[in-house]
Amino acid sequence: MTNTVKQASLYQIQSWMKTVLTERGDLKEKLETAAARDGLLIENVIKGTENISVHLRLDIYAAGYVMRLVECLKNEFPILSTFMGEAFFENFAKAYIVTVPSNNWSLYSLGKRFAEFLKNTQPQFQDIPEQMAFIALPAQIALLERARAEVLLARGIENTVRSPTLEIGVDLSFLQGEMMLQVPPCLQLLPLDYPILELVANIEKSHDLNKPLLNIPKSGESLLAITRVDYQVTTTELAYWQFSFLSQCTEPISVEQAINATALNCSMKTSKLIAKLFLWLPIAEISGFLVLQ
Repeated sequence: MTNTVKQASLYQIQSWMKTVLTERGDLKEKLETAAARDGLLIENVIKGTENISVHLRLDIYAAGYVMRLVECLKNEFPILSTFMGEAFFENFAKAYIVTVPSNNWSLYSLGKRFAEFLKNTQPQFQDIPEQMAFIALPAQIALLERARAEVLLARGIENTVRSPTLEIGVDLSFLQGEMMLQVPPCLQLLPLDYPILELVANIEKSHDLNKPLLNIPKSGESLLAITRVDYQVTTTELAYWQFSFLSQCTEPISVEQAINATALNCSMKTSKLIAKLFLWLPIAEISGFLVLQ
């Protein structure tokens, strides 16, 4: 490094490197942007040698930096990478890294907006349902894989004292009592436009897209509950009334209030909903969908 670099602030150098590594364009365009923004030239920051020029040295570093981030995305989205194919996935991953650069120091945040990016960049084939499905599925798979990653690291219920399971069918007093319900912090409710669980399971089992086992699902609402029980992430498809009931419980709520709100939202008689809950609430509690308070 030259004396100019020694006089530059650390923030200035970091900003220059970020511009060169993540801005769109070729190396010349990036360097021009960095010089205008941060007041540094490549010679002020990078030291060349007799064998490697400053431009080649920076180009190698920039390419390596992007590929390391691509590998991180592959590790976070292994099912998506298999579905899309490695080369195709890498192209989209590189475009995402440049278009939506992460501003967080943690690699955990890198893939947070990948599903959104895939959805926003997908072409439209409104007259051909099969093509529409194949184009839409990457964003759907990315949503599921990202949700699973967030559930894995979220605060769970493993180390908390859990209330006794409801003895549904024995005592009706819980409906009017003071007992409160709330979903655990690690639960995510994920609405999807395609039922992809079977497709994802087949990819996880085979890791070989050359086998004729991947039936592309037709468009249709799929409501998922993703949670963690005993450090194991689970994914369950829910009926609309179950999804609606859990949605009412994102904050502490009494059973009676949750029932009334769900019945209204689902246009269902309260008595019918109560009958369904008698059978399902114990399952929901054991499955880690609800915490009884």
